[in-house]
Amino acid sequence: MMEFTSNKQRLAGMIGCYLLPLFPKKVNTLRNGNFTLAHAQRGYDVLDKLLRLGLLYNIIKNNDNHQLADYHLNFWQSKRAAEYHRHS
Repeated sequence: MMEFTSNKQRLAGMIGCYLLPLFPKKVNTLRNGNFTLAHAQRGYDVLDKLLRLGLLYNIIKNNDNHQLADYHLNFWQSKRAAEYHRHS
């Protein structure tokens, strides 16, 4: 079973859960291809990170590994995967 490794991550995930309904457009953007953060999370502000952790918190709470797999699959099938490999 997947879980957060620190209380700081858990708290940030809970805060992110409360922010999810307030920013539906950003949440859809994260769900549709920007969920996976790469390269030390460049270009993402605090709100993006909290929303991402909120989504992850819900996945962990609901034990929804299929949803997490879908997010990662979307990333690896996108052009951003090639960009990831260029910078690593």
